Amino acid sequence: MSDKAAGKREKNQAIVDAKIRACARDELASVGPVALSMRAIAREAGMASSAIYRYYPTREALLTALIVESYAELANALEAVTIAPGLYPELLWTLRANALRDWALANPHQFQLIYGTPIPDYQAPPETIPMAERVARCFLDLSPAEPATPVDDELAAQLEPLGGAPAAAILGALSQINGHVSLELAGHFTGTADPADLRWAHVIRTQVRTIGLDAD
Repeated sequence: MSDKAAGKREKNQAIVDAKIRACARDELASVGPVALSMRAIAREAGMASSAIYRYYPTREALLTALIVESYAELANALEAVTIAPGLYPELLWTLRANALRDWALANPHQFQLIYGTPIPDYQAPPETIPMAERVARCFLDLSPAEPATPVDDELAAQLEPLGGAPAAAILGALSQINGHVSLELAGHFTGTADPADLRWAHVIRTQVRTIGLDAD
């Protein structure tokens, strides 16, 4: 096969792959990850159900691709938020937290795919980890030299590869952010903190003090 023919074939395969993933995202929004059907995705993509398996040999492989893609989209949104190096880390924390929430509200099904209820009989493989770490790194890179509140020594030691005690504070705050967004998406603030903007702003301001980003 000539280089030109091979290049055309690769381009066509990339187009079909993108279409499959787009249809899979539509199906994800319609029925959720548990009921995700390869047959239904193939039908929406206008291809034989057997053909989709040439791109994704199992439903789990397609789920993994969607998870990696979702993490990458979120990481891109977070990395696009920048300020002058070394200036106002509390501002960058707030802006990136807001960017995470904005992305989640605009892409609720993708957010739930990566941070929601585990999918039965699916175990995320190691290839999802680098993208998940890329998201976390957008916040870990803002770690102060020392957290404003004490961190358990054993936990700090466990997280030493990520930065020790400051990393523990950052990851705790990030878990709180994802928890807040998950509750908001599920409608748990309806009738109490609805809309949730004021509660969200309070949570982020409190995090800035707890982490120690406003120490200066």
